[in-house]
Amino acid sequence: GYYRLLVRKPLGCAADEMEVYVKVYPLPQPSAGHNTPICVGDTIRLTSSDTMSNVSYSWTGPNGFSSGSKDTSFVSYLMGQSGPYTVTTVSPYGCKQTAVAQVQLKPMPEQVEAQNNGPVCDGADLRLITNNATAGATYTWTGPGGFTSTEMNPPLGAATLSMSGEYRVVADLEGCKTEDTTIVTVYPTPDTPRITSNSPLLVGKILLLKILNPQPGVNYSWTGPNGFISTQRDPVINSVVPSMAGLYTVVASIANCSNYDTATIVLIDPGKEAEKAVLVLPNPNNGIFKLQGITATNADIPILV
Repeated sequence: GYYRLLVRKPLGCAADEMEVYVKVYPLPQPSAGHNTPICVGDTIRLTSSDTMSNVSYSWTGPNGFSSGSKDTSFVSYLMGQSGPYTVTTVSPYGCKQTAVAQVQLKPMPEQVEAQNNGPVCDGADLRLITNNATAGATYTWTGPGGFTSTEMNPPLGAATLSMSGEYRVVADLEGCKTEDTTIVTVYPTPDTPRITSNSPLLVGKILLLKILNPQPGVNYSWTGPNGFISTQRDPVINSVVPSMAGLYTVVASIANCSNYDTATIVLIDPGKEAEKAVLVLPNPNNGIFKLQGITATNADIPILV
């Protein structure tokens, strides 16, 4: 409005007067918004508005942050980005006003690492392991068959084949989360192999070793006298010699899971056996007994009683 200034002079002299027009412009009325609290690593979104039109906007904040946009967003990367963010609006007449958005960031837990003590054989102890833990965080495991646990390193007990698969652990610190997965492998333990052979047999003959209960997917490895080794399931040894007599072992395995059996192979050397006496039991007897033996060739064998 108009304002009049009247200056009165002494002694009745005429007064001087001045009239001025004063115009008062309204102040902007900004408001500031934000999407926090959020976790470090999430995007901070700052929004603003003003009841007055045609105003300009500018933002300032922690760590030297500034922006000339009305609304702005940026990825947080450290806790130091928490704090007051001030938006200033300026009217077309140069009048300014500010509003503050108080941004709150929450710390992320360390990147959790999921591990297990496998691969294991069925029936062995199975455990899940959390590495790179964060103090104050909670941990939740999930896995096959509806498995859940809130223990940091949950024991699963005796492993079964159904426990194989992917397990996930989530670290939660005030709603901020990291997660990781680990693959559990449980191998079946093979059945104990049962050996059969054509022992006893004569020196120079063919030795036949055989598994009575073979399983698909199982590896078989043999060891025996005279440096014998074989990975055939049913090995054949041609022209056996006396040093090949003795204990033979077969190991049935799947990965690191195994079972084994042994068999004693008896070889008969005709030249040596001919010099041996036959022992008849029971002795004495009532005159009825049975003799059983092996010869290198068809021949009449004299028996002296």
